Amino acid sequence: PVVEGRTRSKQDRVGDHEGRTTMPVLLHGDAAFVGQGSVMEVLQMAELSGYRTGGTVHVVINNQVGFTTGPVDARSTNYCTDVARMMAIPIFHVNGENPRAVAAVIKLAAAWRQTFHRDVVVDMYCYRKHGHNEGDEPSFTQPLMYGAIRKRPSPRAAYADRLVGLGRLTQADCDRIFEESRASFASRAEAPDVEDTIVPRPTLPQDKGEDPDQALYEAGGEGGPRSDDAVNRRDAVNLSPVKGRWETYADGTIHAEAPTGYPLDRLQDLLRRVNVIPKGFSAHSKIKRLVKQRQEVTEGERPVDWAMAEQAAFATLVSDGWSVRMSGQDSGRGTFSQRHAILTDVKTGEEFFPLQHVADKGGRCNIFDSNLSEYGVLGFEYGYSLDTPDGLVLWEAQFGDFVNGAQVIIDQFITSSEQKWRRLSGLVMLLPHAFEGQGPEHSSARLERFLLQCAQDNIQVANCSTPANYFHVLRRQVLRHTRKPLILMTPKSLLRHPQCTSTLEDMADGSFQHVITDPREIAPASTRRVVFCSGHVYYDLLAGIDARDGVDDVAVHRVEMLYPCPSEALQAALDGVPDDAEIVWCQEEPENMGAWPLYCRWLADALGGRRPIRYVGRPSAASPATGSHSQHKREQDAVVAAALD
Repeated sequence: PVVEGRTRSKQDRVGDHEGRTTMPVLLHGDAAFVGQGSVMEVLQMAELSGYRTGGTVHVVINNQVGFTTGPVDARSTNYCTDVARMMAIPIFHVNGENPRAVAAVIKLAAAWRQTFHRDVVVDMYCYRKHGHNEGDEPSFTQPLMYGAIRKRPSPRAAYADRLVGLGRLTQADCDRIFEESRASFASRAEAPDVEDTIVPRPTLPQDKGEDPDQALYEAGGEGGPRSDDAVNRRDAVNLSPVKGRWETYADGTIHAEAPTGYPLDRLQDLLRRVNVIPKGFSAHSKIKRLVKQRQEVTEGERPVDWAMAEQAAFATLVSDGWSVRMSGQDSGRGTFSQRHAILTDVKTGEEFFPLQHVADKGGRCNIFDSNLSEYGVLGFEYGYSLDTPDGLVLWEAQFGDFVNGAQVIIDQFITSSEQKWRRLSGLVMLLPHAFEGQGPEHSSARLERFLLQCAQDNIQVANCSTPANYFHVLRRQVLRHTRKPLILMTPKSLLRHPQCTSTLEDMADGSFQHVITDPREIAPASTRRVVFCSGHVYYDLLAGIDARDGVDDVAVHRVEMLYPCPSEALQAALDGVPDDAEIVWCQEEPENMGAWPLYCRWLADALGGRRPIRYVGRPSAASPATGSHSQHKREQDAVVAAALD
């Protein structure tokens, strides 16, 4: 899926909607092709509008064994490629020992793809000479197969014998060709003597240097248009792969900030433009009411809610020429019927995309409903982000815990790609997260798993509690000169909470706040307890404060950016607070989940280790949350009481 996402990004950049400029090629093993669910997910995405890449050439290197597992234990079908039959696409089976047949099939597969722009599969039957990774002892488990393999000549020798038998070549010709080829390969394997030279950034629109995976080569380093004989020469200068489009986004740090406000008059103008139902469009009655409410927000007659802040962030970016791409299950409308970025005519079924109408400077906004896939779609969007540093790429889980189905992509790519391959990504993951009595399956995005993988400034993990802060963190993700994945815990009930609102001025004049201190402005010297929390639980604490007397000396501060840990802001929140004041970390997740397993140390370090920190929250548990709404309420009330009383 990562390859498919990168391909789609390249195609979108040049407006290639048929897949004529870039073709994805995927190499599979036979056991993996039939056994790995990601293969089926990628095949299922092939004809979907948000993920179509104009056809993929799948080549299966069929070794007829998966490590030590034979076909009889690896699949329930005759062929490892039978999973692709659901697509009604060509599947070619070819003998890997017949080079002419392999070449003919590959040409036919490429011609099919280029003609019909649909997937095609080549199943090449072959074998591993020396077992798995060419270093295993395969005869332990496949003695008969490897007894036969050891008696066979190599494919090169077998083909040479055939050509000699046909009278096409002599044995001397075959030996000469082999030695010349081997010498040629050997010479190219030697490291060339090169001199590092600063080469001007390529400006040609078709320059492959725009691809961060394609090393740039230029003889002499003089710049300007490059002739064909100056490209990919062995003695040319090999530049860093982080060039071209990425050059602007690799010189910042994760700790840098950017001005994320937006002129109020321009902001209102954009919001007016995206909150208009076109003439002749028959909108749903509730959509008409929603658009009217958003028009009132635009004029300052209503506060800004979460969905409006998001719309404002997208509109301002697109209007300024940035691209925005979001996908996920039901992302167009929003799982909680909050977004409505795509409007549907109730009479014709025609769709209307309001955000497309503010792309004045070449920006684009695409929001797609994905198929019911996490692994494949998140991988696709990660791949898309690798070739879109100049845009905002988002994936949204239907509920935060659905991210479980994409854990492989998170572990293998999102949290570790910079460390492993120096590959940067600005992907944003939106994960609805909060304990609201809906049961264990729709409560937790497993915040603790992301925090446990935080190290070396690899990712950002945030849990915003105001629409304005959400607006700023999205714009900040694009405007800074660095690209790091951003994991956002997003709200559910707070989408419509009367106190979870902001103003237009908060977005126009504000900036992202790593820590939001108690708005009651409690005198530091009179503070007896400081409660740190993050996300949804703040509003339960706020309700508890409103319902109580005698808590004017309890300050409640929200940690919005969990990683990197905002140490300076945390320290500043305690300026002037007496040394004997109690410090509390409050969360709604069980003690072995949420932020506490990491923040018990991070917060202590940020405060210099001088103050003990008390945990307030649910006890450790195997399941994220109770399945009983009444039990949830009792637990939540107890958490609030323990934090405030």
